[in-house]
Amino acid sequence: MRNMSESRLRTNTEEQNNISLYFADAKKEKLLTREEEIELTKRLKEGDAEARSKLIRSNLRFVITIAKQYKNSGLLLEDLISEGNLGLIIAADRFDPDKGYHFISYAVYWIRQSILRAINEKSRLIRLPLNKAMDLVDLERAVHQYYYKSGYTPDVNELATILNKDPNDILHIMSMSTEHISLEGEYNYDGMKDRLIDTIEDKTSKNVEETAINKELMEELKTAIESLSDIEKQIINARYGIDQERKTLKEVGEMFSFTKERIRQIEKKALRKMHSQKYSSLKDFLK
Repeated sequence: MRNMSESRLRTNTEEQNNISLYFADAKKEKLLTREEEIELTKRLKEGDAEARSKLIRSNLRFVITIAKQYKNSGLLLEDLISEGNLGLIIAADRFDPDKGYHFISYAVYWIRQSILRAINEKSRLIRLPLNKAMDLVDLERAVHQYYYKSGYTPDVNELATILNKDPNDILHIMSMSTEHISLEGEYNYDGMKDRLIDTIEDKTSKNVEETAINKELMEELKTAIESLSDIEKQIINARYGIDQERKTLKEVGEMFSFTKERIRQIEKKALRKMHSQKYSSLKDFLK
């Protein structure tokens, strides 16, 4: 028993070390600006292998964030990340920049699908029959493709038409998942108006893409702030709600006994520093 415990502890320690090294490498790659992303994806479509590699490397951190949400699924986090990386690669090869979406908005689907497939295939905790698991995969693929083409989420009846199933079957498929189908659109069925997300047990799950992006950008923001003076740091923290509620120019001015215009000037100066090449990925975030 003791040897088994020591072996388990050693395995967990090794995994943590591997994850730490991987995360450190992923963090070395700066987040791409929208312009850089478009340029890379267009070069990728022309067969540029280096552009493909850079696009993938720059988004590895998001795979970690998404994989962590499934760490209690029965698979090691290291394996979840590995599966997520496969999804990221698929997304890079299939992404169309002309659709107007951010790459990670598209990639998050493939990352999650790769992870979920691995969980279903390898984890003892997942007991769904294969045909039921594939129904879930088909449903999320249909939702994703519909949204990608039209810009909005299909309702139950539209999904039923797409998948050639009865609306009640669609609702049953959705009920088998507690977190990995996120459908925010409203629908009318049998006279009842509701959101698709309300038919799923887990009503607290957040949009994975938005959560991942905001988390990483906030970390970048905190790093960028270190280049500022003390008063600039305090003003940016207050204005952008870093570890506190966001405050208006007037509220910040009252904190320092400055006019709103003076606070605006200091904020503008601080943002210019943070919009340097090193922190160019924050430009869209700090609008």
